[in-house]
Amino acid sequence: MVSHITITAEPVKEGPPTPPRSPATQPAVSAMVDPSMLDTPVNLFPGQASPKQSLRRVPSWTTAFKPNNPDAWKPPDAWDCGPPPEVRTPMIEDVIEEISELEAGLAMSMDLNSMQREVRRMAAASYSIRLLRLKEVWGDTTDANLYKELEMEKKRWMLSSLHNMDKQANQDQTSHPTKITPAKAKKVLALYETQATTSYLAALHFNKQVYHMSSAPLSHTLFPNIHPVLVPAISPSAFPVAPSLFGVAYALALPALLPSSEVPGLLKNVHRCLAVGGALHLTLIDPLPIASTLGPLMRSWIEENLIFNLEKNFRCMNPSKLFPLWLADASLRGEGSTITTVKFCAMPPAERPDTGTTDAEQVTDRAIKQELRSMVGRMLWKEVWGQFVTADRWWWEHPDIVAECEQVKTAWEYSIIEAVKSA
Repeated sequence: MVSHITITAEPVKEGPPTPPRSPATQPAVSAMVDPSMLDTPVNLFPGQASPKQSLRRVPSWTTAFKPNNPDAWKPPDAWDCGPPPEVRTPMIEDVIEEISELEAGLAMSMDLNSMQREVRRMAAASYSIRLLRLKEVWGDTTDANLYKELEMEKKRWMLSSLHNMDKQANQDQTSHPTKITPAKAKKVLALYETQATTSYLAALHFNKQVYHMSSAPLSHTLFPNIHPVLVPAISPSAFPVAPSLFGVAYALALPALLPSSEVPGLLKNVHRCLAVGGALHLTLIDPLPIASTLGPLMRSWIEENLIFNLEKNFRCMNPSKLFPLWLADASLRGEGSTITTVKFCAMPPAERPDTGTTDAEQVTDRAIKQELRSMVGRMLWKEVWGQFVTADRWWWEHPDIVAECEQVKTAWEYSIIEAVKSA
């Protein structure tokens, strides 16, 4: 929400008391200047209406002191010459501070056209360019806005890689004529997404209406196609959406956002708000790696710094197994539904495949893609479950855990689900 900032003129300062004069000698101020203009606010943001009511004036000593009024006369020692009551007006420092915050938000989010061009460039980038941008280190910076902008840019690179790196070839849509693809959808729901993810979706669906349901939704001022839907909490009981309104819904971190007992009810709400053939695009990653690849050091770190906190907050411990069942119960496994599962190494292997029977360029591309997949998977895991981690350092910042992961080939899986609403 953008604050409405106005600057008002200072109250007119009164001159020193002078002897009363005849009414005929009073200057005709009212004939030259409209008194209502004296306190008119100056609007810093064109296009927004200024308040009609002016600020309360400071009472003047001339209000009661009029000529030829002996009852109002007092000796000079009885005159009340104390300072008038202080009227709180916006200080210029306050205005500058609020304007700076607004400009920082605008600069951080960019405009929709710039974001749209950036998303297109990201989708067309090669694996090596994606990996380079994700591994990019800008050095230490004390500018909080710059740091946040860089982090949001990395998240957009992560999201673009996530949806384009292992993208399947376009399926024959004639086999599922009732399915609403993202290209066909007119309204898009960003379900409890972060502002960074929603800004990416706004640029991806620049010609559609994107509704951001969140306790801190993205501003419509920053992105014209965004419609904020403010909800007090993430709960099935707080879902103010009309039935059959959306063609597509997105949720990146749903398993971590609410207790597992509330997930089935929320999925039924999603089913209700989707049109027939509409789809929920859901991304899932388990907090634990694949059990057969989990070493003792990694298991110990996760149990001490993550699992207990998840259990305390009743979060789903195995979403990759449970969510498909819950989606089926909510009638979100209709014809045309897909699940794409991607396996990635916790740490990409240092050794390279044998080049004797394989083209060197293909080997290099395969190695880069494998490292990119590991980087994206690790960022996704951090995005979803990082809020519950209690450790001071991430597991990949411990050399002994990194060595173990390389030795036992610790691996995760993430799934990208397209859950279609059945008729």
